[in-house]
Amino acid sequence: MGRGQRVAAAAGQALSDVLRPLGSVLDSVHQAVTSSLRPPDDVSIELGVKLSQDLKLGITCTQGEAVVVVRATWKLGPSAG
Repeated sequence: MGRGQRVAAAAGQALSDVLRPLGSVLDSVHQAVTSSLRPPDDVSIELGVKLSQDLKLGITCTQGEAVVVVRATWKLGPSAG
């Protein structure tokens, strides 16, 4: 396996590692929204993934992080309050 293939494999594994817990995060957001006393009219979830690679002495270390942004909106009408 060449260097490029090793880097691609490491990046793929890092992406899998970063995305793995997002399923439970999405489930938690859904549970929180649906069990709310006043659930929002609209909910959007934005997922961001960042992968970085650090090469030291020929050893590849790939790191990743995820960002979750939840936006909720309520359409307030005359009966709101």
